[in-house]
Amino acid sequence: MRKALRYAARGTGLGAVAYLIMMAIQPSYALASVRAIVSLLVLSATIGVISLIFDSERLTFPVALIIHLCVTLLLVFVRQIYLGSVPSSPLIFLVTFGLIYVGIWVAVMTTRHLQVTEINRALAKRNQRDL
Repeated sequence: MRKALRYAARGTGLGAVAYLIMMAIQPSYALASVRAIVSLLVLSATIGVISLIFDSERLTFPVALIIHLCVTLLLVFVRQIYLGSVPSSPLIFLVTFGLIYVGIWVAVMTTRHLQVTEINRALAKRNQRDL
């Protein structure tokens, strides 16, 4: 349960940052309603929890990624319907979704790489002291 809450919080943070970037690119996003903001937080937390799929030992990374991508796309589309803003152009919707999805993945992978690098440095330093 704690792990799911951690993933939900991480997802909410990533969703908020992505939304702020969207607001900077397209100022009309800044005129968000409470309903839009709350649904974004719920969506982001849900996507974060769905990211637990990557911890599965039974799925390969590519399979988990495809499942995550499809479920995320479905959730985003359902949110758009909920907000009454069905995309007028499916192509623009998919391209925008894809760019945001890839951007968030780059941020996540960069963060993980930096964390692993820091852990490895600390372990190397500790091993040097133990010699």
